[in-house]
Amino acid sequence: PNTTFCCSCCPWSSYRATRQQTTDPERQSVSSFAAWLPDNLSVQPGAEQRALSSLDARSVDSEASWCLIDLYKYLKQYSKKVLEQTPIRSIEDYGFLRTLLENESLLKGELIHKNIVELTTGTDVVKRLLGNQLVAELPDPNDKRAKRVQITALGRAEMEAVQEKMDQITHLLCSGIMAQDKKQLLFLLDSLSRFHDRIYQADRKHDWAQIWAKYQAP
Repeated sequence: PNTTFCCSCCPWSSYRATRQQTTDPERQSVSSFAAWLPDNLSVQPGAEQRALSSLDARSVDSEASWCLIDLYKYLKQYSKKVLEQTPIRSIEDYGFLRTLLENESLLKGELIHKNIVELTTGTDVVKRLLGNQLVAELPDPNDKRAKRVQITALGRAEMEAVQEKMDQITHLLCSGIMAQDKKQLLFLLDSLSRFHDRIYQADRKHDWAQIWAKYQAP
């Protein structure tokens, strides 16, 4: 930090005061200051933060899970406002098209599984996208019985038309926290997503008792 503008009440000044007797550059570094800061802020946590800090492990899991569920509900509400006047009828439709933008074509089953939805739900989404001419079917060169799906020019145009507002939604959804915290949030959510993707890929057809027995935390 730039110490030129530091006053005696700022955290950096307090930190430097505790380190004046050391010549170790590591103990005077920005990274050392970052580690020292959380336990030495004069601002007391609010009632909600104190309540969260007192939760046991099981309650933390529950609260965190319901926060994720609530965030998905907010995403659905926001996206409905953007998509309701377009041929892209839902966030599921948008997700399928987004997946096809990243892949030249996919088997129907591959497309459905990549979007982590039930087969019947995914089949309905594909039918709706076909009916709105946002995707097209083509034969699979390796299996005459199978059908592949690819996004059409109309599908690309519709996705391009809503992209700015969908970007606004994702920005709003991640607002309310500091920019540096967003990277930590992404790291944590990506770790959770990868863990559950392993379960989905290997064990999605198993019942809950089998999944719990295999993956429960110690």
